[in-house]
Order: sequence, then C-alpha cells, then structure tokens
Amino acid sequence: MKKLVPLVCSFVLQLLAGVNAFAVCATPDLTSPTTSPVPFGNVTFTWTSVGSATYELLIRIDGGTPSSEGTAATTSRTVLIGPGRDVEWYVKTRTLACPAGAESGHVFFTTTCPTTVPTLRDPNRADTFEEGSKIAFRWTAVPGVANYD
Repeated sequence: MKKLVPLVCSFVLQLLAGVNAFAVCATPDLTSPTTSPVPFGNVTFTWTSVGSATYELLIRIDGGTPSSEGTAATTSRTVLIGPGRDVEWYVKTRTLACPAGAESGHVFFTTTCPTTVPTLRDPNRADTFEEGSKIAFRWTAVPGVANYD
C-alpha cells in the first residue's frame, strides 16, 4: 500500500498539471555512430528529436558502468573516446508528457586503434654498452596511445 500512494499522488499531480499520465513516452532514434569501427578521438553522437525534450547521453566503455555525458536540449554531443574501446551508448529523454523519462535503444561499436608505430630515437643502432649497464630508451609518441609495453 505504501508504494501505491506515491504512484497515485504522482498520477493525480500529472492530471492536475495537464499532463497525460497515460502518454506513450517518445524515444529518439540513434543516428550516429551506429556501425564499427569508429575512429578513436572526438566522437560525435547524434539522435533524432522527440519534440520539446531534454536528452541525457549515456556511454558504457568496455562493459563498465554507464557514464552520463550530461543533459541538454540538443540532439548531439561530442565525447573523447580512446582507442580500442568497446562502446555502448543510448539516450534518455524527458518531456512534459513523460516526466519520468524514456530510454532509447542501445547501439554498440568499437573504436579503432592507432596504425602508426613509434620510432626509436635512442639508443642508436651503433651504440655500445657495458654488460649490466642501464640503457635508456626514447621513442616518438603515437597520438592516442597512453601506454607503451
């Protein structure tokens, strides 16, 4: 009975506010990106409008917990996504007719990995070292790479 009271109160408040409590909540179509692979870096997510709504973009990276990328009235958002990631994304909408919100379908894609390789700068091929000495290696950076093994 305790759980029913807030539900009834919410329904009555919606009716008093002129909101159709039985309205079907509209969800946007996710338009981009929808296929793999997607170049890593700045990825622009887009979806269709469902009228006067606010949209919350949610992204799950590598099966982790979904992360909100913010709420806005726009139908796109650009997010930095690293290389070699498995990405799931979806959008939650809220409108006057659907204040509780509705969730779009989910789209999955992967991001590309860098195709360039680092160039060894030091040591030079002709350098020699005494046995047991420490050798420092230096190489050129590869865009998008965070670690080198």
